[in-house]
Amino acid sequence: MSVDVTTLIIAIGVTFVATLLLTLGYLRLRGQPSSVGKPAMDNACEQLRTILDNIADGVIAIDPQGVIGIFNPMAEQIFGYKESEVLGRNIDILLTDLRTGEGSAIGVGTREVAGMRKNRATFQVDLTVCETGDKSNPGFVAIVRDITERKQAEQRLVYLAQYDALTGLPTRALFHDRAMHALARAHREEKLVAIMYLDLDYFKNVNDGLGHHAGDELLKAVARRITSCLRDVDTVSRMGGDEFTVILESIPHIDNATIVAEKILDVMQEPFHLDGHEIHVTVSIGITIYPMDDKDLTNLLKDADQAMYRAKQAGRNNFQIFGADMAESIAAVKLIETQIEHALERGELLLHYQPRVDVLSGNIIGVEALLRWRHPGMGMISAKD
Repeated sequence: MSVDVTTLIIAIGVTFVATLLLTLGYLRLRGQPSSVGKPAMDNACEQLRTILDNIADGVIAIDPQGVIGIFNPMAEQIFGYKESEVLGRNIDILLTDLRTGEGSAIGVGTREVAGMRKNRATFQVDLTVCETGDKSNPGFVAIVRDITERKQAEQRLVYLAQYDALTGLPTRALFHDRAMHALARAHREEKLVAIMYLDLDYFKNVNDGLGHHAGDELLKAVARRITSCLRDVDTVSRMGGDEFTVILESIPHIDNATIVAEKILDVMQEPFHLDGHEIHVTVSIGITIYPMDDKDLTNLLKDADQAMYRAKQAGRNNFQIFGADMAESIAAVKLIETQIEHALERGELLLHYQPRVDVLSGNIIGVEALLRWRHPGMGMISAKD
């Protein structure tokens, strides 16, 4: 459900102004003589007390030294104190960041501060302080709102933006940030960084055969196994689906990357036990090295992806280190794949029928249907080409 921001701001403003005016009126009615009769003043006080008792924010009235004079029920609920326990005491038992006393500034305005409950637990508070009264009778009203749930929601959003909800691994965005820092450190220290691209082999079979729940459990188990092969300074992230990336920071030699790749392949050999099923799954790994292959992170990721693609071509369940020869050959294969995807809609795929003949009798005993691709540049291509 969406909330109109302007409406929300107006509602908050009205609540604030009403609270301030009512509290100010209550203070004046309590502390100063009135020209109205006692019954009218008593009625006004009763109305103000009713509103303060039911308002959704904590309302605390203090003098210039911070001594508490009013503490409404919502303030009781927020801080865990009864009104009788705090009247006459200094507000610093509740808001340690609020400076009071002679020569100190209480700080009029709105800000977030730390609050302290009766049980000494700290929490986040949205605090608005307003000056009341006049020079002869100065005072302040603190309007308090517990924003613990809001802060937790904000932290959750930040977490979800940086960490994968399923595996708990860093997401693509956090991976990119860590990789950029890793490359910068490697440049300063004259070290190498290995970027690894990992893709599970035949993961779709698990989803199709056992369902997405089993697939999710498998991804979590795979994430744990990959992590077990790395150092604390390294990073493994989930890029999406069944694809993972690894940053190996500050390695002295390429061999360090191949050792880690071999460890990952080894730990994946052990079967996974999920929902009563024994699942065997392997992984294809592509490796690229900074600064030998490239110095740009985007290009390094492309190189690692191409090396991983070569690992798939080499039979899966292996790793390949990026080489200059890969770019051209893999690009050519991907071009053919892209072209063949559109071959049917362009009318380039043809069926040719080939008779099967009995060599003894010479009779036709069957017909084979063979698919041919009439490529616009390469001519007629058969399945064997």
